[in-house]
Amino acid sequence: MIRHLTLLGACAVAAPLAAQAPRATLRAENTLGITRVDEMIAVPWSAVRQRLAAATPERVRVLDAAGRELTSQVVDDDGDGTPDELLFQGTFWPNEAKDFTVEAAAPTAKPKVKTFARHDDPRDDVAWESDRIAFRIYGQGLWKVDSLNSSGVDVWVKRVRDPIVD
Repeated sequence: MIRHLTLLGACAVAAPLAAQAPRATLRAENTLGITRVDEMIAVPWSAVRQRLAAATPERVRVLDAAGRELTSQVVDDDGDGTPDELLFQGTFWPNEAKDFTVEAAAPTAKPKVKTFARHDDPRDDVAWESDRIAFRIYGQGLWKVDSLNSSGVDVWVKRVRDPIVD
């Protein structure tokens, strides 16, 4: 994960541009010679608020250079009730720099599900997955509904990026 964009190199929140919603532009750079897919980018909330006084955790969104809305989230890292960071993801080619726009506007895009978890009470199973791999741990409750007298773990490496567990 990119903490405050330090791994991507220089990044600055520029002066707001004229538009419908107040906005600021930031630049993130991959200074490494490798591709970085879905790299987490963290922008200090204080930097967002400094440039976008109208931004709130409920009214902030991130756009890529083509104007497409990216999934983003404001987080309180230390649980003190105060936002600490604005998180979003970007994919970068080796040594590529990209501009992103942060707007003081409510998100409109529905986030794409990349993780899922569930507990199955009768069997006492726990299953969870990301967009790349899935796991299941068999609990002792399975002994009551099946003739198996063991526990175990399943691991699936996925061919698709969609949820499959549920």
